[in-house]
Amino acid sequence: TRGMINQETPLPQQAPAFMLTPDDPIRKTWEVFMGIVIIYTSFSVPLHIFNAHKEVCTRTEPFVDAALDIIFAINLVINFRTGWRKRVHKDSKENGVSAFEMRPGAVAYQYLTKWFFLFDFFAAVPWGYIISRNCESLTHQVNLV
Repeated sequence: TRGMINQETPLPQQAPAFMLTPDDPIRKTWEVFMGIVIIYTSFSVPLHIFNAHKEVCTRTEPFVDAALDIIFAINLVINFRTGWRKRVHKDSKENGVSAFEMRPGAVAYQYLTKWFFLFDFFAAVPWGYIISRNCESLTHQVNLV
């Protein structure tokens, strides 16, 4: 009859709460934002290190550092909540048919077992607060080297 569901056709499964697919517009926007943050960091950190003996702390420096630490920590969480493409079965003509793995446990395991986790984890650690609490001691540490 018309209103009955075909038993052979599985119902579409909803993604668990707060999970993103790699193709999600929110995820794509975040990746562009993170690209900008990484470019900024790749220029500012070396300049800060090499000019540490000359530089005087500004009022905004601690806030910028804290904001960057928070952004990298949020990135870590978002990566734990982003599904990944997995091959479902091999097609004879193409590479295969893929689907998104959206189970939080499987996504977390995949992320933890890949090399990328190490980079994200170390990027999220607030090294500036661990190594030095103020500019004077950072300058002293750099001068010792």
